[in-house]
Amino acid sequence: MVTTIDRQEIEQELLVFIRNQDILTTTERSVTTATENFTSDGTDYVTVANSNIKNVRTVTVNSSTQTFGTHYITDYEGTNIGRVSFVNGLNNNDVVAVQYDYGTDKIFTDYPRADLELSSYPRISLGVTSIRSNPFAIGGNAWISDILFSVTCFASGAQQNLKVKNLSDSIRNKLANNQKNFYYFDDIRPSIEGPIIHDPNRHDKIEQITHDYIIANEVELWKYAVKSMACFCHY
Repeated sequence: MVTTIDRQEIEQELLVFIRNQDILTTTERSVTTATENFTSDGTDYVTVANSNIKNVRTVTVNSSTQTFGTHYITDYEGTNIGRVSFVNGLNNNDVVAVQYDYGTDKIFTDYPRADLELSSYPRISLGVTSIRSNPFAIGGNAWISDILFSVTCFASGAQQNLKVKNLSDSIRNKLANNQKNFYYFDDIRPSIEGPIIHDPNRHDKIEQITHDYIIANEVELWKYAVKSMACFCHY
């Protein structure tokens, strides 16, 4: 039985984090912030009304702030979009408040199409670009991995080179201030920042910059013994 790095969960956590930082305003992102209140009937989840949910900002239970991963998770895809599930369940009459953004957005885990209108910018693209793994334990029962995570900022119009640099710097500062506050990994640190470039596929009207980050020393550990429990450890 093997437990591996889940790149989708890592990307989703970082996507929600960056959306929550207001590096692009809600107006620029074309999203709306809403708060919904629920009184629990004892089930272990609540579901927000807007299915085009993009990011959960805060969750409280009886006015107590909940922490992503430790206390709750959110479904952004699949058949249960908008469901906020609670790790330890809920009691009858617990009061739950969920603040979230919904709409179209301009921050994604893929690259914008080359034929988008100038009004579709600024945009931010992010995602895991590579994973480098090496043996970590005697007998080959573990790997230690470095995960390369890249963020690309796009901007158009007057002073577009300054805009993309400011966006990139803002993301770097937010990640630096929160580098150990994530659930699916222990630490993220800045690596290489590329030059500001014109994209000829976008008629040289868009400038972009990519900044790489390293999620270092993630250990995947497994055992083959009967009744053993696979575990995912951080180094």
